[in-house]
Amino acid sequence: DLSDTFRNKEGRFKIDGLLPTEWAFEFTAKGYAPTIVSGISLREGETTTQVIKMDPGITVIGKVASPRNQPAVMAIVRFEYMNSFGSRDKTYLKLQTKADENGDDRMPNLAPGVYKVWATHPRFAQPQPMEINLENGPEDIVDITLQRPAKLRLIVRDEENNLIPGAKV
Repeated sequence: DLSDTFRNKEGRFKIDGLLPTEWAFEFTAKGYAPTIVSGISLREGETTTQVIKMDPGITVIGKVASPRNQPAVMAIVRFEYMNSFGSRDKTYLKLQTKADENGDDRMPNLAPGVYKVWATHPRFAQPQPMEINLENGPEDIVDITLQRPAKLRLIVRDEENNLIPGAKV
């Protein structure tokens, strides 16, 4: 329980009441890439000071287009960071941005690592998420082409070829 955590004006944190063990922390700040620091070992009765360095991160820019290469205006582009803690502990599990009138999207301040990326738009089928690995900044390009939605019509019949009313899919 980190309810006794506080931060002063200089950005210093104090966390009281921690169990003496090895800890991992996830730091987030507006304008910086999320940072994970693991392997912080605490011993009983000890006070430890750690200096955490945060970087601005990588900006992903891209274009979301229709199957005919037209801008997919207002498409939502989502990023899921795969190198973080378990999903219960992730503070930035899913990040999203919106494509503008030209289909351009921009997601700043991403930490290096592996992401799943996909786009959604009500007029198009959602493509399979792609996996990207961001290693070096300051920018990377990820373009997404949406697909026309497919339709499936099902007719449920019995062994005598009679329609089965009330059948559910």
